[in-house]
Amino acid sequence: MKINIRCSASRSIIWAVCLGLLIPSLFIAASRRCHFGCSAIAKAALKVATYLEQHPSVEWVRYPGLESHPQHEVAERQMAGGGGVISFELAGGIEAGRAMMNAVRLCGLAVSLGGVESLIQHPASMTHAIMGADARHRRTSPTVWCVSVGIENPNDIIHDLDQAIAQSNSMSNTANAGEIHA
Repeated sequence: MKINIRCSASRSIIWAVCLGLLIPSLFIAASRRCHFGCSAIAKAALKVATYLEQHPSVEWVRYPGLESHPQHEVAERQMAGGGGVISFELAGGIEAGRAMMNAVRLCGLAVSLGGVESLIQHPASMTHAIMGADARHRRTSPTVWCVSVGIENPNDIIHDLDQAIAQSNSMSNTANAGEIHA
């Protein structure tokens, strides 16, 4: 019995040490984004959102920093910048979006947005996939895509999205783009 107690105590100590080592790395990851500055990310996101809003293959863009956003005035009063997340819809629908997601090279495919790197996701098949169809339909659309702008040069992000959208246009015009490949 004493052996089990010692083993259990040893496991607890090992877990505590492991968790203790993990916490600083999480803090460092978070501080990298904060050090860069949320205002710099918001400035980059505004540039990316403006590009997307002017792109002929994009139906609409939702970003609080854009004057076209329905709550832009509220966001200006309450926020220091528009944040880092942009939602948009492509003219080619879900097929074009799937092809775009498969063609991005700089933006990582992720379920959770908000890291230091630029990330892209499809909420209907990722974050909202576990919801029932009715709940999912009330919260998102299958044709909505989200980009979380990171610390990369916004021109690099724009170039990545531009080449991915161009590929999605050619793929969605020829055949169904299939499933999203992680």
